Amino acid sequence: MEVGPEAKAQIDAAAAAATAVDADAPQKVAASKTELHTGEVSGDGAIGGMTGGEVNQTFIDSIRIERNEAADHIRGLFGPASDQESPEVAVEDVLPVPGTEAHFKSLDETRLLILASTRRTGLTTAARQRCRAYADRESLPAKRLLSTSLDELGKELRGIGTATVLVLDASQNPELQQALLERADQLRDRLKNQSCHLVLAVEIEFRRSFKDQFPGTVFDLERLQPDLVFAHYLKRPEDQVASILASEYFRDTLGPAWPPLARLMAEVLNEAPDGIAPEQFRERLGARLGNPSESIRNLLERSLDKRGRAVLIAAAALEQMTPEAIALAADELLEATRPPDDRRELLDEPGIAQKLELIREDFNLVGSTFKNPDIGDEVLLHVWRQYPSWREPVMNWLDGLLLAPDYVEWTDRTRLPRRLVLLASAAEDDRMLKNRVKLMLQSRSPVMSSFAPAIMLGGAIDPVIGPGIRNRLYEWSRSAQAALQRTALATCSDEDYLVRFPSEALFRLHLLSESKFGDVADAAFEAIIDSTGHFHLTELLLHFRYWLIGSSGDEPARIAKILDQICDRPDLVDRLEQDPMHLLRNFLSIPAGFWKSMSQLADAASFRLAVRAWLILAAKLDAQHAEGMVDLLIAAGADDHRAIGQIVQAARSLSLEGTDLSDRARKLALFMYNRVFEIEVPLQ
Repeated sequence: MEVGPEAKAQIDAAAAAATAVDADAPQKVAASKTELHTGEVSGDGAIGGMTGGEVNQTFIDSIRIERNEAADHIRGLFGPASDQESPEVAVEDVLPVPGTEAHFKSLDETRLLILASTRRTGLTTAARQRCRAYADRESLPAKRLLSTSLDELGKELRGIGTATVLVLDASQNPELQQALLERADQLRDRLKNQSCHLVLAVEIEFRRSFKDQFPGTVFDLERLQPDLVFAHYLKRPEDQVASILASEYFRDTLGPAWPPLARLMAEVLNEAPDGIAPEQFRERLGARLGNPSESIRNLLERSLDKRGRAVLIAAAALEQMTPEAIALAADELLEATRPPDDRRELLDEPGIAQKLELIREDFNLVGSTFKNPDIGDEVLLHVWRQYPSWREPVMNWLDGLLLAPDYVEWTDRTRLPRRLVLLASAAEDDRMLKNRVKLMLQSRSPVMSSFAPAIMLGGAIDPVIGPGIRNRLYEWSRSAQAALQRTALATCSDEDYLVRFPSEALFRLHLLSESKFGDVADAAFEAIIDSTGHFHLTELLLHFRYWLIGSSGDEPARIAKILDQICDRPDLVDRLEQDPMHLLRNFLSIPAGFWKSMSQLADAASFRLAVRAWLILAAKLDAQHAEGMVDLLIAAGADDHRAIGQIVQAARSLSLEGTDLSDRARKLALFMYNRVFEIEVPLQ
């Protein structure tokens, strides 16, 4: 079945729009450019307008990720949710990479060490190990940075209040690496001013540029001897696996291996049964490495002709769709790969059932499912890895399917969204996934367009393309395209994203709360309220303080409303009750700094609302800790007449009867009113 001229024109136009490089058109914001020293988002940005017009908004009727079979298959790609933003630099049981003396010398002299390598060489682990080792030598704390953009990096660096050894893996984020090169002087100044040291991991292709900007600090990651790594992680007697160690396959695989592979080989043997044969070891290692099964190789390389291959690929893309759709999609793929002079004989074509019979041994014709559930995932991955010349026609064909041709009726049972995530990860290309998602938002199928947030969620959590996808979500949070903003909002407000990347999520939700699209702004505000349960009050105040820097007049009122709505949330109260000293030890003066900014920027009503919420929270604690919270607020009034006036006015009104506060909260307001007069303000 050929694609008609009209349909082909639509596919081509939509594909051109979706694959325009970084064409996500951010909204205008306050200042003129992005600076590392402030970390503020500003200007029109570097992202141009999307050609092909506004992406389809017709089918986006809710700003959330729906719970359905397709989304569940994507969630199945990753394990239970856990916070991946922990600043801890954990490197237990890791062998140090070579070059310690030279690396430490660079950190001593320049405060900076840049390690360059390619993927799958253990670069991330090596950078963390160097950070931890140097911090231990200098008796300094170590902290892992998680920024995916210059804005976030500026925010993270502002939160470092003491000399610290930092580590940042930017190797999978080309935009961040380029931005760091453009702000080289600011990075050096920031490290010097804060007495910090930084270990930075970058991709090998950026090595020359970083050497030019940061001379004497860039080192290629040296490879640890693989036999040492293997021996370190092998936890069973060698005589139990002697036949494996003596095999030619083992020697050929271990010889050029980088630490991740050498460690994996040891772990496979640790888990293997006694008497495992070399061929069994090869199969087990191949399975852990994601190598295709023997059945896939047999089908694509030996058993099937070109029509059978097309049917197999179509079945992988359209598993659980109708047999007719699979057969017609296979025809389109076959046509797309047919040489120009190869005449098509329509009467020679087999029927729908005949076409699917070609893969009957591996595919259930009833229900349209693979007999081995893993094969469907493997087909597209094997095609991508082993047939480079097929990539372009296959991807163009997939793009046509995403736009929902007449013969495909997408349902939420489809496996294609999951396989798009796997394919982009295998290709190590976050743009591949982003472009497919933007195309889906233009699909004629409301089902297909509804998968966009779930696919972005899967990409964001993927260990290979995750940093790039999360940076795309940051860009889409600033986009002028409503559908892109809604996709970013649904993704970042999902519980699986919030648990893993709470600070990143809150940063993007805040941007979305300033959207020009009312439904997006309102939903983002509600998502911020819902997200606060993932933070301690101190962490929230730090975010709020950043929001107030260079903010519009609406920001203090918005923050006051947030505090008012969360002050009696059980999850936030529980965190505060369990660890009140997290707030009261006044680390980095975060509470006082927040209240000082609020007193200077908020109107009287907003300031009073925020203070009221603060007192409600304080009333949940014992007397000593509650008064400590009041003292933190009063500290904002030191040397500031306006702040004192704001505090006095709020405390006086909140201490009166009829303020809808508990007796304890009103007594704290009176305590605050009396304490504020103990502040000594120098005469001017």
